[in-house]
Amino acid sequence: MADQHPGSRARYLKGCRCPACSAAHYRYSIRRQRAIVRGDWQPWTDAGPAREHARVLRRAGLTVTNIARLAGVHQGSVYRLLGENGCRPSRRLRPDTAAAILAVRPDLAVPRGTVDATGTRRRVRALVALGWTQTQLAGQLGMQPVNLSAMLRAVRGQDTVRATTAVAVRGLYDRLWNKFPAEDTPRAARNAAAARRMARERGWPPPLAWNDDRIDDPSAKPRGWKWDAA
Repeated sequence: MADQHPGSRARYLKGCRCPACSAAHYRYSIRRQRAIVRGDWQPWTDAGPAREHARVLRRAGLTVTNIARLAGVHQGSVYRLLGENGCRPSRRLRPDTAAAILAVRPDLAVPRGTVDATGTRRRVRALVALGWTQTQLAGQLGMQPVNLSAMLRAVRGQDTVRATTAVAVRGLYDRLWNKFPAEDTPRAARNAAAARRMARERGWPPPLAWNDDRIDDPSAKPRGWKWDAA
């Protein structure tokens, strides 16, 4: 049986091309590209916030291996961050590593748990603003369009989503945040235009309006964005 290990970009750079390490490298590339587009790419950041968050995760019962797997980073990075396993605590780390660790939530470790719907809803709305229809997105998520629509509209005060749904939406968002749907037929063009019109009418910002580190924060506001006059 093949050796199983949490994927990491470090392993990828050393030559490992397993699905887990390839996915970790892909996530890094996405975060880096977004930051460069926004103009706020920095090679290093203070390790303090990520360390405090990792400690919260440890108190919630997650092991270093759990944290590393959920964040898609090498567990050695987490050991160094926390100063465990004989390591001196890191003073700084890569922004993508910090962002990945800060994105790990204790409740996401429980497949049957629920999480706040804010970030999930914002991600789907942002993709609609690019022209993706709810039917297209629901199909890729394995959901019924009516259920996705209800989540977007927060029917009956729906403030949480399943953790598995949040993870699936995050993955879909990472794949599509900088891609527009095909508009190579009259019908496809009409559907994309209708999706963008809906986003405009409802004030749904596109992906670049959101800071990746704060898109899940209910108090965060979109920045540097407004719909052009129709």
